[in-house]
Amino acid sequence: MQIVILYGTESGNAERLAGDLGKAIGSQHQWRVVDLGDVDPAELSTDEIHIFITSTYGDGLLGETGQIFYEALEESDVELDGLRYAIFGLGDSSYEDTYNQGSSLLDAILTEHGATRFGEFGLHDDGGFERKKDVALAWLPGVLAAAQQL
Repeated sequence: MQIVILYGTESGNAERLAGDLGKAIGSQHQWRVVDLGDVDPAELSTDEIHIFITSTYGDGLLGETGQIFYEALEESDVELDGLRYAIFGLGDSSYEDTYNQGSSLLDAILTEHGATRFGEFGLHDDGGFERKKDVALAWLPGVLAAAQQL
């Protein structure tokens, strides 16, 4: 499989986690890590599996680079039929009203444009005791198994 790990971040959390996931995939599959702020939604390839890693900030918005991608997609009429993706959100449950809202917003707009999510929706609570890397690495095998069934 060819896998693209796309991250949307402000402070670098999602970027570091994207790299950790790539290292965990290793030579098992071809993979690359891309900043969502550098992605034109029209250039997403249906020949690749996409894994989105996003952080939620402020009043439930995506991190800066994720927000750039979200707004580009929001303003676009691009159809993403055939695009398959998994998503892992980083948030803090102490912000009850907006906990992981950024990843939910990204998931909704991708679906609106015709993309299909597979696997479990991954979530990490920064207000909890588990390390985000441990949670994401435990989530990854299920996502890869689901991707192979596509």
